[in-house]
Amino acid sequence: MNGLAKRVIIIGLDGAGNMVKDTVTPNIDRLLAGGFVSYEARTVLPTISGECWGSMFHGVQPKLHGLTNEVAATQKYPLDSPYPSFMKLLRDAEPDSVIASLSAWQPINDGIIEEGAANYVANVHADRHHVQKVGELLETHPDFRLLFMQFDGIDGAGHAFGYGTPAYLDIIRETDGYIGDIAAMLEQRGLLDGSLIIMLADHGGGGADPTGHGSAHPQDVTIFWGCSGPGVSSAIAEEDICITDTAAVAAYALGLEAPELWSGRVPQGLFRTESEQDGFGDLPEYYHGPLREAIDKVRQAQDEETATLIYYTDAHHKTGGNQLRVTQAIRHLAREIAPDCIVAGGDWSENGDKEEVLRSQRELMKALHVEGCPVLPVKGNHDDNSIHDFHRNWKGANHVIFPIEAYNDFYSKLEGTVSFDKGNETGLYFYYDLPGKKTRVVVLNSIDIVYQVNRDGMLEQNGQWEYAFSDRQLHWVKEHVFDFSGLENEDEWKTVIFSHVPILQRELAGYTDGEVENGEKLWKVLRDNRSRISACLFGHVHIDQVYAIDEIPLITTLNSVSYKNFPESPDKIRDTISEAVVDIVTINYAKGELLLTRLGAGEDRRVTITSTNGLTLQK
Repeated sequence: MNGLAKRVIIIGLDGAGNMVKDTVTPNIDRLLAGGFVSYEARTVLPTISGECWGSMFHGVQPKLHGLTNEVAATQKYPLDSPYPSFMKLLRDAEPDSVIASLSAWQPINDGIIEEGAANYVANVHADRHHVQKVGELLETHPDFRLLFMQFDGIDGAGHAFGYGTPAYLDIIRETDGYIGDIAAMLEQRGLLDGSLIIMLADHGGGGADPTGHGSAHPQDVTIFWGCSGPGVSSAIAEEDICITDTAAVAAYALGLEAPELWSGRVPQGLFRTESEQDGFGDLPEYYHGPLREAIDKVRQAQDEETATLIYYTDAHHKTGGNQLRVTQAIRHLAREIAPDCIVAGGDWSENGDKEEVLRSQRELMKALHVEGCPVLPVKGNHDDNSIHDFHRNWKGANHVIFPIEAYNDFYSKLEGTVSFDKGNETGLYFYYDLPGKKTRVVVLNSIDIVYQVNRDGMLEQNGQWEYAFSDRQLHWVKEHVFDFSGLENEDEWKTVIFSHVPILQRELAGYTDGEVENGEKLWKVLRDNRSRISACLFGHVHIDQVYAIDEIPLITTLNSVSYKNFPESPDKIRDTISEAVVDIVTINYAKGELLLTRLGAGEDRRVTITSTNGLTLQK
């Protein structure tokens, strides 16, 4: 078997354009995490399904492949065409391979794909039937080499209700649910590992005609296109990707030689080079040695019961800035050490114009995604951007990022993965269980204030300086965080707790700029459950510190952003390894040991604990 991928899975969303970005699609996001996504790709003209799917399969413009809706519905595609589909290329190269095509629009199977190219073919009558058909495929042919699925309901909703309308977006979310069901079946059988996934729309709609497509209007032409899997880099620029490139990407991943007459090509930089895949060639040389050293240390500390978390905080990222090198290093770490999760510890971006801040936050979070490794966001005091209106005395809250916006952008993707406070998901606190490690990762929100706008247009409370754990969050911690009933070995479970602002301001170094409302009350709950706590970790203070209160280990981590705030902190210099600060946290309860292995400025740290949390702290 040749090629980068064990198998290729292509999911086509008919008529979705680039409007996938306008609603919540946690399953699509999860499948493409760690890969490349563009919402500015383009399809061919005219923007009609026959022409567009034809160009995707055959790698050329419509005037060459000659396919239209009518032609595809009434004629077989010629077997001797100089523009074969990538399915036929694979069939010719691997005659015994299982190639599956499942389509809700029958002309794809009847006339766009060559007869005999696919040997597992199904025309489904509704998008929901894809789930059943994929289940049947996996039961009989789990060794498939290529799977294509076309979902048609989104385009139908566009024609019926209008493209981009609420009813249309509802169908995108519904389709995302079916994709989630299919992904779960693939994951259960281990078939996502080694798979190259391509996801795209064939065209958009609503440009020249609110309920139609076919025009050259940007809303008809601009499509969503994403790719993830072996060798895929998420760091490439969003160059002008065309739907015809899909054929070339699929062929390359399968180890097939693309026909010279195809106009589609593999986008430059989409796949890491051989040296980049074997090492860290996509990073500057000064990262290579420290990365390898950190990976080796962590591997020595890991065993089957070790909980492993990557902790990265206070990035204060600017769009396109050097923190993208740090996130690239984090992705290398994640691929090498298989952490249970990545914790993004707050203050993700620099403050400024709301749209620019949202752009930088989204860029950073996207850059942290690695397939199969959830990113757990911790809200920081800079993350609501409330300082921007305040400093400019604009008497408004136009640049504030409200909790519902943060939830929709970053937290909603974790629904079904983490446990929120049900009914108060926009409180932005939750926990994530690691059953095999008997560890609960708890993310608190130290900026859990009331976002109320006064008559003068300003916020009643300003998240930049006013810190709080709400009464409801306090109740949730007391009633739910330490309740392990029903879990296997429930008496052996422990928590590791993250908060951006330290819960207590006592004994702190670095930034200590005010008590956290309800901090003392929260601490009493934690103190009463100290035997269940392995450690509490914080950002915000921009300094490394390890200390203890009431025998509970408290750990603060240095800022990753490239500036030094305190004389006792290490230098932070751009374009050197000190521009990074990443802690890899390994917790081994059998050894009574919590290690923080540092990549970048600063040093490794160790906390030795007993089962009752009598402890020894070592820096």
